[in-house]
Amino acid sequence: GTSDLFATCSKNDIRVWHTPENRELLRIVVPNMTCHAIEFMRDGKSIISAWNDGKIRAFMPETGRLKYVIDHAHSLGVTAIAATSDCKRIISGGGEGQVRVWEIGERTHKLGEVLKEHVSAVSCIKIKKDDRECVTASLDGTCIIWDIVRFIRRQMVLANTLFKCVCYHPEEYQMITSGTDRRIRYWEVFDGSAIREVEGSVSGSVNGMDITSDGAYFVT
Repeated sequence: GTSDLFATCSKNDIRVWHTPENRELLRIVVPNMTCHAIEFMRDGKSIISAWNDGKIRAFMPETGRLKYVIDHAHSLGVTAIAATSDCKRIISGGGEGQVRVWEIGERTHKLGEVLKEHVSAVSCIKIKKDDRECVTASLDGTCIIWDIVRFIRRQMVLANTLFKCVCYHPEEYQMITSGTDRRIRYWEVFDGSAIREVEGSVSGSVNGMDITSDGAYFVT
């Protein structure tokens, strides 16, 4: 919740950075493992992370101490992760294409639901502000909008690409996607219809994307 801190993840480690001084504050090392995705919990009490050994690990953001581990979260590695704003649920995506919803308590974490529609790795997960819906992007060329109250598919969009990233517009009536075909596509959330597309890159895949809080700009 502050722009003074951000975190990055890679092979072997997670690093927490101090923006004003461009300085590394903390390095959390898990040797020989690759961290595919991280997120700060909204309450600021943990960093949740997705790892290629199939585990979800949560760390304390100040000390880097391990808070808890969810073993065997996904069979082919955990490839995407997101948390609800009330900090009570984590949604993870795996290399096998499953989307899993975890109930997180004070000292407990248990599997709530498994959503099986994607047939390839889940690359990105974004949750709506009200915690009632999420969108998952996958390398199978689909993005699925899920109702995470009733755990059903609301909508699906298709493109001839490996989706790498998806973002809701701040007002959440549209979303943008991108991936290996370098095209940034705008979609209507309500009915999944394509609105427009723009070229995002001349040569390389678009691997990450975010949008400003006023919706005026996005960055890739």
